[in-house]
Amino acid sequence: MTPISFEEGWLVMQVGINKMIKHLEGGLDQPFTDEQTMRLATNMYTMCNQKAPHDLSELLYPKYLAVCKEFAIRSLALVQALESEDLLFAMCQRWKDQQSLVKWLSSFMSTLNRHYVVHHCLLPLQDAGLTFFRDLVYSAMKVQARDAVLRLIEREQEGEDVNHTLIKSVVSMFVEVGLGSMDCYTQDLEELMLEATVEYYQKKVDGW
Repeated sequence: MTPISFEEGWLVMQVGINKMIKHLEGGLDQPFTDEQTMRLATNMYTMCNQKAPHDLSELLYPKYLAVCKEFAIRSLALVQALESEDLLFAMCQRWKDQQSLVKWLSSFMSTLNRHYVVHHCLLPLQDAGLTFFRDLVYSAMKVQARDAVLRLIEREQEGEDVNHTLIKSVVSMFVEVGLGSMDCYTQDLEELMLEATVEYYQKKVDGW
């Protein structure tokens, strides 16, 4: 196997990453043919399995992180301008998009996960890639998202028709963004949701 340089190999991956992001953001219906996917997989396999002094693992891991972080930054710029249900729809969609990008890119880098990541006690690729959404997007917008979903629940309690699928998606995002921990859901949503429900019915009782 002829070694390839980091610049040469990453150029191939960057073209694929750009296409994947364009697909996630609605610009492409079908981003890759089977042949294109195989080329990306072969390219990344070569980059991850070259022997010293051509081992590129030390360069690949931070580059992977940079891609995932940049996508989260794009997401934050998009959702910051939104309010109410528009904000909830966008946050849920961008969370799904972050998951899709991470799953897609990390699937080509399984060797990196098994060896370099373990040896250096680093976060696994999927967790590392999703953490950026939690730390950059969710942390910045969780209060606005929580308030928006609480308003939806209040409207439902008042008898209005609301989007139950959206409420369910938001709750799922609060759960999933904890990456195995329920802290984000319990501290940022559940406790306040219960308080709001108690307050709502107390007002009803006081009005009788």
